[in-house]
Amino acid sequence: MRHTKAIVVFPDLVKAAMFAGARIGKGVVIVRSPKTGKWNPPAFIKSSQASWGLQAGIQKAELVLLVVTNKGLRQIFQTRYSLGSGPQIAIGSVNRSLDLNLEQLLENNDIFAYSRIEGLFAGLSFDGTIISSDKHANYEYYQQSVSNRDLLVGKEGIKIPESGRAFLKRMNKLAPPL
Repeated sequence: MRHTKAIVVFPDLVKAAMFAGARIGKGVVIVRSPKTGKWNPPAFIKSSQASWGLQAGIQKAELVLLVVTNKGLRQIFQTRYSLGSGPQIAIGSVNRSLDLNLEQLLENNDIFAYSRIEGLFAGLSFDGTIISSDKHANYEYYQQSVSNRDLLVGKEGIKIPESGRAFLKRMNKLAPPL
């Protein structure tokens, strides 16, 4: 976790399809400050995916993305971005252990994805995923209009709720500044 520049968590992604499909979910992203090494306040995001092809089923997934390069980090600052283009992603399972060369993985990948999936889904499809700011969730949580960019760069003057301060304190303890 010490190489991690950002963490993206989607605790509840739901996907359903019968030839045409969709996946939706809401999540949160936090970014490590390049100046202090501490974690900046969480920003709320939403994910939507459309797909088509020979596919059928329904799935529920939990997804965690660990961003480890500046290239991957730049993708987060775009208003919308697709997981299908841009940074390279390595996928791993929560319930498996692998003997990996960490330095080689960090050199070749921008984002690591870990997921737990329930349900049945099969087929071949073309798809695209867009992750965007959840302005409504940000407003509800911070009780003020605030952009994801302001949150992720740690802009001064944003009133962080007590639960957010406790979360950041815990994150800085679990993954302290370098």
